[in-house]
Amino acid sequence: MTVSIKVSSNSTRSSPSAAPANLTLSKSLLLRKVPRRISEDDLKTVFETWGPVRDVYIPMNMTKGRKESYAFIEFQELAHAIAAFNFLKNNEMLLEGVILRTDFARNGRRSPVDMIAITKEPILKEHIAKEHMIVAI
Repeated sequence: MTVSIKVSSNSTRSSPSAAPANLTLSKSLLLRKVPRRISEDDLKTVFETWGPVRDVYIPMNMTKGRKESYAFIEFQELAHAIAAFNFLKNNEMLLEGVILRTDFARNGRRSPVDMIAITKEPILKEHIAKEHMIVAI
């Protein structure tokens, strides 16, 4: 799929910011407002501009059966994550006409077992367990 990307300087924001000082930085960024038609490969291609990407993850909403509108990008190096974060904080990136919002990810990726633990619907728990071949819950 060809992805439409537009970048513009954000004149409404203050002078260029550095990464937040009060946050333990990780190599992963949380992207908000990701259009649902965007794939993990599309995001990887876009974010490799700042350095090698180790992982891209767009969670699935198990109850609705569709992608969530947020994603995680994990870089191989912290410096690359900081560079991408700073760029996106000081510029607007439109991906398929939607302005991406970013922050450093605070928690790691959830495993299927974790998703089962937080799921309240018994039928959905059973579906997730079968899909990921988890024998005991």
